[in-house]
Amino acid sequence: MKNFRVSFCTTCMNRLSYLKQTLAKNLDDNLDYENLDFVLLDYNSSGGLESYIKASYSEELKNGKLVYFKIDTISNFRCSSFDSGTKWSSSSNRWCGFVWLGNISNVK
Repeated sequence: MKNFRVSFCTTCMNRLSYLKQTLAKNLDDNLDYENLDFVLLDYNSSGGLESYIKASYSEELKNGKLVYFKIDTISNFRCSSFDSGTKWSSSSNRWCGFVWLGNISNVK
């Protein structure tokens, strides 16, 4: 059986407290699977998300287990702009699992 590349993609805007509760555990639980990474898409968070990720996960960022992107041109995060679920990319033979860390009542 082919060993597929799997990426778990998390979108986040101002949810550092949730990320602190989950990211380390998710990374630790998946150390044995080498074709797996976690992609964090930061929707212009305030409150130190970027500095926390860079300070706390420098090794994971270097070795590619964690990939961090920041979109700094957005001020609102809308649920309709993101669809939770899994997607198959035939061009890269990769499953992507998407997780949204948000609370609808707090979305602008």
